[in-house]
Amino acid sequence: DAHGSNEDILMSAQTALTNLASDEGARESIANIDGVTTLLGLLEENVKNRKYVQESMRTLTRLASDDALSSAIAESGTHIIMGAVKRYKNNPDFLTHAFRLLGHLAFVESNLKIIVQYDGIQ
Repeated sequence: DAHGSNEDILMSAQTALTNLASDEGARESIANIDGVTTLLGLLEENVKNRKYVQESMRTLTRLASDDALSSAIAESGTHIIMGAVKRYKNNPDFLTHAFRLLGHLAFVESNLKIIVQYDGIQ
């Protein structure tokens, strides 16, 4: 959080988290420190930085392979994700990352209602 205003550090850290999120043990550690809340907060704070938001979507997609984390992302972040989708609706590369994340979230049945509620599926 303290380095949220430094774009290079922020992007490097997010890329590292994306790589770490591939590991089950790292996903557990992220869950244990309520990392989803922090990641969603940083995404929301930096929504004007498309490249950062795209990388955040990649991180969240990897975290969503864990059902509990998927539920946390859907419950706390669908409105943030959809806000970014609306902001970058004309950017196909961004939309690929966002809809991949929404697709992963949709594998947890309880997430479907939340996704629909925020117009993630129309």
